[in-house]
Amino acid sequence: MVIDKIITLANERVRLQLNVLIRSLRNVGCDLPVWVIPYDDRTTFQLPEGCQWWANEELYQWIGRHGLSGNHRQFQTLTTSNFQYADVDIVFLADPRGVLESHTGLVTADTEWSKPFNVAVEHSKALYAKESSTWMLQRFNAGQFALDRKLYESTELIETAESENCAATCIGSKQHAQPGVNLLVHQKGVKTTNLTLAPHNLQSTWAGDYPGEYDSIWGRRGQPYLIHYAGESIPYRDLPINRLFKEYLSSSERVEWEVQCEDKLEMLKRKYSPPPIHKRILHRLRPIWNRLLFQANRNT
Repeated sequence: MVIDKIITLANERVRLQLNVLIRSLRNVGCDLPVWVIPYDDRTTFQLPEGCQWWANEELYQWIGRHGLSGNHRQFQTLTTSNFQYADVDIVFLADPRGVLESHTGLVTADTEWSKPFNVAVEHSKALYAKESSTWMLQRFNAGQFALDRKLYESTELIETAESENCAATCIGSKQHAQPGVNLLVHQKGVKTTNLTLAPHNLQSTWAGDYPGEYDSIWGRRGQPYLIHYAGESIPYRDLPINRLFKEYLSSSERVEWEVQCEDKLEMLKRKYSPPPIHKRILHRLRPIWNRLLFQANRNT
């Protein structure tokens, strides 16, 4: 496979991570252009040198009509060829061109096969299971993969996503694009090569698979060519491997990053913390109170 571009998806909220992605890419000697898919229609900011916006209005209008998230703009990657897609929370450790050059089809390097909770929904799981009991070995994390061929024109992609075989996954999964990306690739019969599986046995690219020190593992087994979920605040904020992300930040950017992490943590606490006890009591009493009122009204 010969790749001629890197593709990512971004808005201004992830500007720091985008900068780290680009800096790490250039640091390993990769000078390929970076095509940035805008996460939403409000996304306009100055991109780093060597980057360009890449938009597809036909696809975005379709996404909007179905109420899908900005993540679904990732479907757009399947309308081009010869690329490495990388989420903005990735740090490159080696030039992807050298890693990918001896492979064809779709290439990934993740351990999603061991935890395939997000690559499929019930609808697509049933489709895959009809074909193979080990279907998860052909699925992939849509946050990092390379592809050497164009799979769809925009119109065909939309028609396929709306088809009886795909709609429940591609459109039914409103917040997550990953099940849809996997199914759209599967529909074209593209073979997936996962470099973490035999005979390649590359070490994991997922930051969460390294709860402690990682240098000793890589010293014995070799290092992966990228790390995904690098520097993430939740739930892997304190992992040693996050230093690979932070070393690309300036001192002022590190302060900005810590503020972002704290803000995100507070938002999650508010979202998932149980309500105060008096609200929980009132919530439990409300059905009883409503039944009493209903009974009183019937008796008058």
